[in-house]
Amino acid sequence: MRRTSTVNDPSQTQLESTQVDPWDIFNSLAFSDAAGLERSLLWLRIMALSAVDIPIETLRRLFQQVIDCHAPIRTIVMLLECTMTSLWLKALSGYEIHKDVIRIHSLYAEEFSFRMQSGEGVEDKWVLKLCLNLLLIVSPSA
Repeated sequence: MRRTSTVNDPSQTQLESTQVDPWDIFNSLAFSDAAGLERSLLWLRIMALSAVDIPIETLRRLFQQVIDCHAPIRTIVMLLECTMTSLWLKALSGYEIHKDVIRIHSLYAEEFSFRMQSGEGVEDKWVLKLCLNLLLIVSPSA
């Protein structure tokens, strides 16, 4: 299902109203560059915490984007936190994104583990633990 918002311009008649898809705007920001990706994840966090239905395909494309652009660990943690929050609010949909979470985990497990053990990035320590536990939430055997 595609969501749209209608923007009314007083100079236009009702029939000439412009259709705006908020996910198109989000995607153009998220896939523009690394700074756009980080800004979009700040908005995604707000949407996830507000229980906005985040399309699984959007999350999957964001997982690929953080891999493709070699995003810093804080960006990956932001994405995992948004994913976890979104999946927590709609628990059964997690199966569709399980492989993406596994892939991120396999690529960054050593760095996650190092940060938790060394105390580096202590402010993110709880998020890293929760993100690692996301595997349990979305696991088909759970």
